Amino acid sequence: MLNMVRNFWIFIITVCLPLILVAEPEVKVSTATDKNQYFDSEYVYYSFIIENADIKEVTRPQFDGFQLIDTKVRSNSSSSLIIINGKRVNKSEDKYEIIFILKPLKRGSLVLPDAEVTFNGKVYRGAGKQIFVKKLNVPEDDLDKDQFVVVECSNYNPYQGESFTLTYTIFTQYPLQEEGQFITRNPFINFGDFNFKELDRFGASTMMIKGKQYYTVQFQSHLLSPVKSGRKEIASFPIEYATFRVINDGWFGRRERVDKKVFAPKVTINVRALPPSNSEFSGLVGDFKIKVEVDKKTLHANDALTVKYVLSGAGNFEILKSVSPDFPANWEVFDPTINEQTTISTLGKKGKKIYEYVVIPRKSGAYSIPSFTLHYFNPTVGLYQKIATESVNIQVGGEGDNNGGKALFSGTQSSKVEAVDEEIRFLKTDFAPQKIEIIYIPESKWFTYALILGSVFWLVLSFLPWLVRFFPDKTEQRKSKVLQIIKEFNLIGKKENLKGNEVMMLWEKYWINIFNLDKSKQSINDLVEILQQNQISEELIQRTKQVINDLTRSQYAGGNINYNKLAKESSDLIKLIEEECLLAND
Repeated sequence: MLNMVRNFWIFIITVCLPLILVAEPEVKVSTATDKNQYFDSEYVYYSFIIENADIKEVTRPQFDGFQLIDTKVRSNSSSSLIIINGKRVNKSEDKYEIIFILKPLKRGSLVLPDAEVTFNGKVYRGAGKQIFVKKLNVPEDDLDKDQFVVVECSNYNPYQGESFTLTYTIFTQYPLQEEGQFITRNPFINFGDFNFKELDRFGASTMMIKGKQYYTVQFQSHLLSPVKSGRKEIASFPIEYATFRVINDGWFGRRERVDKKVFAPKVTINVRALPPSNSEFSGLVGDFKIKVEVDKKTLHANDALTVKYVLSGAGNFEILKSVSPDFPANWEVFDPTINEQTTISTLGKKGKKIYEYVVIPRKSGAYSIPSFTLHYFNPTVGLYQKIATESVNIQVGGEGDNNGGKALFSGTQSSKVEAVDEEIRFLKTDFAPQKIEIIYIPESKWFTYALILGSVFWLVLSFLPWLVRFFPDKTEQRKSKVLQIIKEFNLIGKKENLKGNEVMMLWEKYWINIFNLDKSKQSINDLVEILQQNQISEELIQRTKQVINDLTRSQYAGGNINYNKLAKESSDLIKLIEEECLLAND
């Protein structure tokens, strides 16, 4: 057997591994553009990227809606030397980029063709790209200048709270080469009565305007949201940048820095006020949908239920800080976890925002999570609209079987001894009676008294050590239990892949052994009450409450939580609680 295993690994190392190392790398074909939005006078740089194939030319595709200006090829090759069984094996990787320089012939959404490459008789394809071409609105006076700034505003008449984009692009006839050009990155951000969020900027590009070549670079782009209505002005501001010119000086040329300054024009925005609304308006402006999700519809009392409210669409998600669902009165509700999954682009803010609640029904019965309603303003139609979730019926049964439904003992007797968690054992009852001998004592009263007293004295002396252990000082007894629990916290705190329920079980042990709190009475409110009764400080109560909340939520809702850190914090909290209890008792 050992020889077979040895021969198998020899085969893998000497035959298979060299084949893997010298195998031809996979041929890959992809496409890319320098950005996804262009002016109608701007050149589009569209690339075919070919990896691991020695191809320097491809069939030129048909570019509908574009004029082909030029084609360039860039290559990047790398090679490595591998020694296998004493022999040299060269391994090379090639990457070619074929760049098509295109001029759009129309505006709107345009599609660039797929890349198609044939190599060793096999056809490889890369998906094409979709771009958007927009009109370049430049004042006629600016076209006579060697530099100017174009401002693009997606909406000059937004409603209050409606998001729009504002972008500043520099046009200059001075070269903006990567190795020489730079712009002082101190964007103008004095937007006054607008909330703003910076967006990604596009890099440098070139375009022809009336026979003149201009270099362009997007200086800044923001998503703005007006907080007040009325006529708002965003002032003109200077943009400083630098370029270089080459000076011929003898045999060698040198570059000389040239500082430039250009002014961005003033922008006027007319912000429309929202129509009169009632008190139910949430502040949301956009187009939204909402739904409710539960992880189960049937559960036991004191089990956890996860309820998610998912708000999706486009608009000012940040306005809605929380939702306030009307859960049944006897449900314990934990603070929600809020997760915003949105993207910000020139089209605005889109995506969804999730409000996740963990609730625990404390009593059995049939319940309903009622419909939750939101009122928002839709700027597209100029009206207030209402969205609502469906009501959800929840059936709560009696308390769940903590032993997973397994019957540990059935009937009135058990003829076997069964261990439960290594602590509780059923006793064997079918034992035979033992023979008892009766000893008669003389009927002397004093003799009887002396015999009884002597027996008691002997019993006390014999069992005194046991009695001391059985009835220790209450303070020392509590201290011993606490030290044991702290020791267990410290031990699991060093454990890899620690789970939240292990930390929670130690907390339950602490409440049971130290405060005599039954597990069914260990709700957050019960714990806060018992700590207050023991004169624990409010700060320590809140810290303890936070840890218990985190552990409870993680058991039912999951999440990326460092349980080792929580175990260490739990140990420290118990030490502080015991110190304050000791001071209160003194």
